[in-house]
Amino acid sequence: MSDKKKKNSGELFAEVFGYPVSNTQKEILDTRTKGYCRFIDGPCQKSTYEDAQGVRRPMGVCSIHHHGDNIAITCPHRLKEKNLIFKAASEFCFPGVSDSEIVLMPEVRLPTNKGRAGNIDYILVHQKDGKVVNFSGLELQTVYFSGDSMKKGFIEYMENQALGTTTSPKVTGRQHPDYRSSSKKRLLPQLIEKCPIFSTWQKKFCVAIHAEFYADLLRGVSFEQVKKEDADFAWIVVDYVRKDDASLELGITEVVYSNSEAILKAFLISPEDIMPVGSFIATLEMKLMSLVRK
Repeated sequence: MSDKKKKNSGELFAEVFGYPVSNTQKEILDTRTKGYCRFIDGPCQKSTYEDAQGVRRPMGVCSIHHHGDNIAITCPHRLKEKNLIFKAASEFCFPGVSDSEIVLMPEVRLPTNKGRAGNIDYILVHQKDGKVVNFSGLELQTVYFSGDSMKKGFIEYMENQALGTTTSPKVTGRQHPDYRSSSKKRLLPQLIEKCPIFSTWQKKFCVAIHAEFYADLLRGVSFEQVKKEDADFAWIVVDYVRKDDASLELGITEVVYSNSEAILKAFLISPEDIMPVGSFIATLEMKLMSLVRK
């Protein structure tokens, strides 16, 4: 993250409906009231709650603070700022191809011969005159949080804003980004299901990810990196660039090139990772000792 830091005054929410909570300009307040998301140029698509008037409204939290000034992105749409991730994916997948020949197709279903299918966030299509020249896949990965629900705090935040105040809930330590669960329950299943498909098709595959999430991944896995021209997989890593006016913008910090086989090998358990059966039996017998005595 940029060294131009503005110290967090303790707010739990970092960004709501596309803007920092510290931004209280009238047009931004109006945007929040309408539930508008600037990253998709339309209504926020997050889960909803019922306000005091019985109207269903989205919980438009884009990111949260944790452990001081750290920010965790909790909404994948937040990664779409200025189309940076799409440009990076296009440059990797279709080098030298004009933007006018690339079409983004969201939420495309990937069928298999076993009848199972999953949606991929985006298919990037290189087309000419309506014919597919080439295509690639792009997934957007953000973190979900663990701990107390943020619903009550969010409702109070929006009610306070309607009353003309900007009070927002404070960080309590009871909500935090759960990178471990997000990688195991969200990211890994996506890789297992989709990487083999694109690899078999000999098509490239990308994952756009927040730098904090990516750094957490690297604490548990390592994978072979290759030259761009030898890669069929890329991590598109983005992070915040803090500015003196307290605005928050995303920038591409790095694009890490690898191949699908190396990525899957890094995340899946291999024979050399498995403990000897004798060690596991010893663990079972230790547990048996306490159980049998009862």
